[in-house]
Amino acid sequence: MKEHKYCVFSFDNIEVREREFCIVKGGEVLPVEPKAFRVLLFLLRNPHRLITKEELLNAVWNDAAVTENSLSRNIAVLRRLLGDEIREPRYITTVPTVGYRFLCHVEVAEDGLGGLDAAHLHHPDIQSGPQNSQVQPVVTKGFRYLILWVAPVLLIGIAAFFYFRGTSRLRPSIPRCRSPAMLDRRSVLRLRLTESGLRLPGMARSRTTSTST
Repeated sequence: MKEHKYCVFSFDNIEVREREFCIVKGGEVLPVEPKAFRVLLFLLRNPHRLITKEELLNAVWNDAAVTENSLSRNIAVLRRLLGDEIREPRYITTVPTVGYRFLCHVEVAEDGLGGLDAAHLHHPDIQSGPQNSQVQPVVTKGFRYLILWVAPVLLIGIAAFFYFRGTSRLRPSIPRCRSPAMLDRRSVLRLRLTESGLRLPGMARSRTTSTST
């Protein structure tokens, strides 16, 4: 099987790198949609030649059922990225009802294995700085959900522990006392008479005896 060779297409200050699937304009990498990129590649491989809409649709979308509106939208995307004007085109011109033609001279070079030189490129979505050289930890979605569920439960458990601990310290101690049922009848009667100011006969005799002595 013949190995496919990747190319770098250059015109003005723009490079289209087939291997990296990107457009580099003035040293800045421009994000581009896959279909729009394939349309641009087909135009760059056929510069100055009128390419019909049907030919482009077959080359990019193969047998997929799409309309010419999809092709027109991707051409508009390419014009916006390249800074082209539909009324005064520098790169892509429209041949009404027929197709498109790439106007600019294109230099083609085979792409080596080195790829893009990161020192001379600037990506708009990546901030430069030493902090980006460190590998950022990856937290899975399941782990984040676990943290969100476990953390509130732990906080509630800790709060409940300290709450009941403080309540038990503030609870007054109730002195133990003997139940009246444990006392004999005489002791109960003596207790009640003493509280009312009366005495049992035995109590009176014992007090008289002690006085006479």
